[in-house]
Amino acid sequence: NLVISPFARRGYVSSQQFDHTSILKMIEWRFGLAPLTVRDQTANNIAEVLDFSRPNVGFNSYAVPAVVGTPCPNQLPPVPGTGSAGLRELARRNGFLIP
Repeated sequence: NLVISPFARRGYVSSQQFDHTSILKMIEWRFGLAPLTVRDQTANNIAEVLDFSRPNVGFNSYAVPAVVGTPCPNQLPPVPGTGSAGLRELARRNGFLIP
């Protein structure tokens, strides 16, 4: 697993296994909540690989191309062999009974 966060410990390698329930484990630990299931009860706490005292907020910024956020065109150009006739022929060749 790879932890990407401003709170991730720099240069730290953990030998523990984490999964989605590790986040639940951290929330339960932080707020003193009872586990929801046996799975999150036995999960490793992902807070062990985080450092809340020194967040790294100095990050690179990247320019986003102007096409992001613009609507998609109404029609895409046709791709040869993918029209309904092409799909019918492909289905027939693969044994489907197409009228």
